[in-house]
Amino acid sequence: MKRILHILLFLFFTMLTCVNAGQDKKNNEKGDISKLLKRTAKMICTLNVSESTTPSFSRLKKRIVRHLKRAASASDSKVQKKYFEDVIKIFRNNKYSDLPYHYFVKESESNLLLKYDKKSQMISAVVLKLSGEENSMTGKLFDKIGAEIRRGLLERNVKFFPENNAIKISEVIYPEDFEEESLIFDSPSENDLYPGIVLLKNVIEKYFIERIKPLSEKIFLGKISAGLNTGSLIRNIFLHHAAHFAIPFQIEMTGEKSVYKGSELKNLLLPAEEIRADLNYLTIISKMDEKELLDKGVKEEVIYTFLLQKIDKIKNLKEENINSPSLVLFNALYKRGGIKMAKDGKKMVVDMELLIRNIKDLESRFNDFVGKGIHGECKIFFQKHMEIPENIKSIIEKKKPASIE
Repeated sequence: MKRILHILLFLFFTMLTCVNAGQDKKNNEKGDISKLLKRTAKMICTLNVSESTTPSFSRLKKRIVRHLKRAASASDSKVQKKYFEDVIKIFRNNKYSDLPYHYFVKESESNLLLKYDKKSQMISAVVLKLSGEENSMTGKLFDKIGAEIRRGLLERNVKFFPENNAIKISEVIYPEDFEEESLIFDSPSENDLYPGIVLLKNVIEKYFIERIKPLSEKIFLGKISAGLNTGSLIRNIFLHHAAHFAIPFQIEMTGEKSVYKGSELKNLLLPAEEIRADLNYLTIISKMDEKELLDKGVKEEVIYTFLLQKIDKIKNLKEENINSPSLVLFNALYKRGGIKMAKDGKKMVVDMELLIRNIKDLESRFNDFVGKGIHGECKIFFQKHMEIPENIKSIIEKKKPASIE
């Protein structure tokens, strides 16, 4: 009887250990769902749909479905759980073209973004993990900008600026060699009128360290360069995207069709819109600084970082890339003054007050170009500002000017 009791106690504690181990594994998956999604993504990227009739394909698909079930179980978001369940159905029914493109769940810490390529019959997968501190900081700035725009900061009616921050900051967990700085996604919420934007923190950090920081040390004084960091670049990219919400295309009705007022700009429409977004966010920052709504030095950081971004784009511009918005905008501001070379020809000097006046003036002009669809004037403006000034070529080490249309 004593021996039987020992056996029963042994079995009880063994079962209890197994239950606890299973619970610990489940808790670990909930604690870091990004690792689970990374394993799932790696498998998905090796899935060749053209081999769907083979036994190896079936085995791999079953493993993927099991991982997706675990991901659904580990997720704390009802929206994401449903997404994973929908993806499971797509895999089971072999209807990969039904995969939603860049489906991003804002309230989830980690996301799995899938895209099916019909030509290659392969699925690409990106795993993202939200960055808490940066999202909090940019969220506050987004709300502050939105509030000021609604109070008439831009002195024109901006009807549809989002109520909530539509820009999130994430780190790429997989793939390690991902190069996009930002992704546009469709929000799963039917009440959200705006596409969302994800800024990819570690990709931007790499860009800053490898290109922007060395450039800042070369062309600016040490004090200016030392004041810039990865956060400065993330903020500027964030502000550019946010500015697009403050300058929506104006739509007018022609019969039963709706058209953009600036659509007659043809091949200049998108470059002009990119310039307008840059000018808009610089104008917003300068006006908020005038109202003392920003911390000391933020305006200067934004403008120095903006100039570095433009110069870096010019430096790496391909000769066949005509109508470069970075080149046109930098040249326009340089010719108007506010940016010049120091007497030694080695460092760049900025007259902040003059530069801001020129930024506001150009922003008004580009609003007319796009809003009124002034194609002829816009084309002349681009043609006039497509060549790099001679005394800038040496500092950016570019030997030939970009092509002129």
